[in-house]
Amino acid sequence: MERLVASDVIWADFFKEPTKEELRRLSITGADVPDSIFVPNPDIATTASMKQVWERIHGASTGGASCTPRGTMIGSVKALPSNKELTSDLNTIEQRPDLAFAVTVENAGCAQEVRLPVRLTIQQSPNPLTSRQTIDLINPQDEKTVIFRNLGLPPLDQKTSLTVEVDPVPGETKTDNNTASYPVQFSVG
Repeated sequence: MERLVASDVIWADFFKEPTKEELRRLSITGADVPDSIFVPNPDIATTASMKQVWERIHGASTGGASCTPRGTMIGSVKALPSNKELTSDLNTIEQRPDLAFAVTVENAGCAQEVRLPVRLTIQQSPNPLTSRQTIDLINPQDEKTVIFRNLGLPPLDQKTSLTVEVDPVPGETKTDNNTASYPVQFSVG
């Protein structure tokens, strides 16, 4: 895996950039020099990640020995760009064009988890604002943060709620920490 990641770096350093420079030198425009993205997520190229992948594949081919506990949980939710962490008290959030929410998910279990759906919902009538992101891979005891942007215009100057959810993983028994709700009120700057 490290060699595959390295091949992307070598392509960028020894082919893409020199080719772009040569095209500029020759005054050739409109020719796009492609990226090499053999490994779209370099996080999987670590020894720890590959060990987890190997164990998952190996377990599946032998009928599978499962570890316990397995599970994920919502770690924190922050309003961006202010970086204000949401709490159980009323959270006043300034509505801005660059408003976003950072949701941190923790893998509290003993197994590597893949393709975890994470949802964010802002209640409003008649249709709530919802968005979905996916965490490609998270190792045991690690955290991953997903950013929710461009959610639409939330209800202004009225109390509502913001809820985040991460789907339970197979074999997860403790699911009360997979959802978190926060009272919010959006205001105009």
